[in-house]
Amino acid sequence: TDDAVRADLAARAIELNQKLLVTNPDGRDVEIAEIKQGESLFAFAKRFRQFNGEYGVIKLVNNIKNDGAIRAGTKFRVPKGTWSIVVDKSLFTLWICYEGAPYRGYKVCVGVEDKTPAAKWTIGTKNPKPTWYAPADWLEKEKMRNPIAYGNPKNPLGEYWLGLDSNAGNGFGIHGTNA
Repeated sequence: TDDAVRADLAARAIELNQKLLVTNPDGRDVEIAEIKQGESLFAFAKRFRQFNGEYGVIKLVNNIKNDGAIRAGTKFRVPKGTWSIVVDKSLFTLWICYEGAPYRGYKVCVGVEDKTPAAKWTIGTKNPKPTWYAPADWLEKEKMRNPIAYGNPKNPLGEYWLGLDSNAGNGFGIHGTNA
């Protein structure tokens, strides 16, 4: 499909998902739940099997900027469906999807086309403050040795690494940058 058509369809899906989950939540897709006394956002998310204790989607759907700002009695929208990530390499966009349709998009860089395979992946490792293992040719040119520690200006990975697992290979991940 043409890039412009895909971008337009994604924009329409985002608008629809905003209505479905935020503006006019539908009980088939959203449960309203209340924070209990002394409950953290992590503990709140653990109550819902679909999140496996990960609360990022709850923050996203409820526009929560600060984890510490939650209070007992606060009610949050809790989506019931499945979430996924899709990276469109030609649009340089990472889509966070609800039930397969874009909910929000983020501009991204992608690896070299022939080195970044199209594949279905699962997130394996989650690593804050990641160490980088640079390729041998880069190490030789820079006169450095692996590993390149988090915080080193030569480590390009940024604050977080989400390692991707697939039969297509390894060493691939989603990460920020040191910029």
